[in-house]
Amino acid sequence: MDLRQIRYFIAIAESGSLSEAARRLHIVQPALSQRLAALEADLGVQLLVRGRSGIALTPSGTELYQRALLIAKHIDTARLAVKEKAGEVEGTLTIGVLRSMAPAVGKRLFLTLKEELPRVTPHLRTGYSAELAKMLQEGRVDLAMQVLPAGSKPDTGVLYSEHLYAVGVPALLGTGNRPITLPELQGIPILTAARQSSHELLVQAARRQHIPLNVIGDVEDSFSLLEICDTGVAATFLSGAMAHEAARHRGLTVRPLDDPRVVRHVTLAVNPDVPRTAALVAAGEIVGRVLMERMREAMGEVPAETSRTTQPAADAR
Repeated sequence: MDLRQIRYFIAIAESGSLSEAARRLHIVQPALSQRLAALEADLGVQLLVRGRSGIALTPSGTELYQRALLIAKHIDTARLAVKEKAGEVEGTLTIGVLRSMAPAVGKRLFLTLKEELPRVTPHLRTGYSAELAKMLQEGRVDLAMQVLPAGSKPDTGVLYSEHLYAVGVPALLGTGNRPITLPELQGIPILTAARQSSHELLVQAARRQHIPLNVIGDVEDSFSLLEICDTGVAATFLSGAMAHEAARHRGLTVRPLDDPRVVRHVTLAVNPDVPRTAALVAAGEIVGRVLMERMREAMGEVPAETSRTTQPAADAR
């Protein structure tokens, strides 16, 4: 088994078909089929099952795919490390961004990475905290934002901590921005995003206090969530940055949840199998800085046109 076979197999697994993999690899399909057959013969196992709708990995194929990703990442990292010895900071970095933060930070993060690390190719991937943790474990991202589990004590590695904000039309939440308590939520129709860790914190806090929440549905997409809340059907809960942007652009009422236990702590986790190259360290610092800039802009603490030159760099572990 050689490196070319490994890269070919990764392409096949991710493409879902031999023809698409051959197109991406710029080789003819018969040659790719021969490479795959040679790999299966070398390992003595079947890696794929072919069907009408494409290919599917066997258990052995899934195991090889996961390990192949790590091997390919180590090769790429070794290449970067050698080049960094010559003073060059370049390569590809894959960064996991929390789904709830992507609309607020995605554009700024990508442009800042390209401006400050022009020879680095950034790949941004979005997901919930658990999804990003799995991507880290499987070697599909180099670093990723993570929300600490409920009850965890924050430490110096936390990028930021934030309360949840109730967001809805004035008919449901009233006017003004005074804090809202959990008992006040009784009777208010609420939309949740169950896979968001912050909403899980809310539900757990209400359960501890024996407060029944009137949850009328679950919507994962933040934009759709706000579109529905805009009609007055229900209220929802968002992070500070997203909530204040909703207030400015949609005229919705935004009230902080008055419960010290419903706080999410966001950290930046690094793939333990990836060496800390100069590119990785620099990218971590940029992620931390951009997050804080966008948070402060959204909360109205820093004018958007001046924040990039006035905010200190955040520490990235």
